[in-house]
Formats: sequence, C-alpha cells, structure tokens
Amino acid sequence: MNESGDLALGPVPNRTSVLLLDLHTHKDFSLSDVMTNTGFQVLASVSSLEQLSEALKKANPHLIFVSMPIIDMSDLSTIEALCPEQYPCAVFADGAVVGMANKLMALGVSAFVVGDSSPEKVFHGIGIALARFAYTKKLKQGLEQTQEKLEQRKVIDRAKGLLMDRRGMTESEAYHALRKVAMNSGQPMAVIAQGVLDSQALMV
Repeated sequence: MNESGDLALGPVPNRTSVLLLDLHTHKDFSLSDVMTNTGFQVLASVSSLEQLSEALKKANPHLIFVSMPIIDMSDLSTIEALCPEQYPCAVFADGAVVGMANKLMALGVSAFVVGDSSPEKVFHGIGIALARFAYTKKLKQGLEQTQEKLEQRKVIDRAKGLLMDRRGMTESEAYHALRKVAMNSGQPMAVIAQGVLDSQALMV
C-alpha cells in the first residue's frame, strides 16, 4: 500500500480500456468501480451476450472482461461466443468445476481466475491476459509467415521445374533466371515464379 492507504499496484500502460460483462444477478460491490479505481478505463458494463455484441459495434477495447458465478461445462459454448479471437479475454468466476482452466484456454481465453475479484486479482489477471494474448498473437504471426514462405518456396520450385523442362535449363540456371527478372522488376521472386506458371497455364 502507498502512504494514503490505497493499493499501489503500479501504473497501467496506455490507460487500458475494458469492456465488462458481469453475469452476476446480484453483487455486493461494483466491479466497474473496482476497475476504474485500479486504473482501467471501463468503456461499457453490460449484463448479457446480446448487449456485449452491441457494445463491440461501438467500442474497440483492449480487453473483454467476463465476471460470472460458478462456471461449468455447460457454459463453454457461451464463453466461446463471449470471447472473439481479435480481443484478449479474461474470465473471472466465483467457482469452477475441475479441468475448466484447460478447456477455457483451448477456447482462446487469455486468463482465468477463480475466487474474489479483488483489485490485486483484477489488475494482475488483466495483465496476464494482455501478455498471453500478445504472445499467442506473435506465435500465430510467426507460423503464418513460415507457412507463407513454404508456399512461396513451392511456387518457385514449380517454376524452376517448368523452366528446366521446357527450356532445358539446369536448376541453378532456372533459379538465377527467376532471380534476375525479380531484381530487374523489383518484385518478389515468388511473384515472378507465379507469373511463369500462369503464363504456361494460358498456353495449354
């Protein structure tokens, strides 16, 4: 705690914005107030999936925060709908059945916390959700880039094979021919290779 007696949880970078979905029918305190006092910007506080969908049309939050009572297997489809993949999603529940954490993570939930929604848990839970979402996004981008490079390599290899077959070039000659055209035109080699394949297809 700091000198005034408030919790000193550290600064929140870039005034993190949150879209809050509270599924409790009754709560002794305002979770929206807890977030605001902890340093987050609550863009909207809603109480149903329909309201969340409408709010997402108007707001672009850094994170979706879901607070609910006991969570069990019957809630999984709802959670999947609540957490669009373009947003990090933190789920806080008063209680949960065994094995729920792994199932929620598989659905794309970035952080899952069971117990009270104290300022400390809210702050650190959101921090974990943001960090995990960013890490997962980076991994996906890396995999997509790797897949794209593999596809480009396949196109280049096919174009080389075509030049070797139709023009009697060696593999090295075919490669350097594609590379020379790519350098002279300022286009990626895969684009030139695809052009070779397309032009051949038109002649068939």
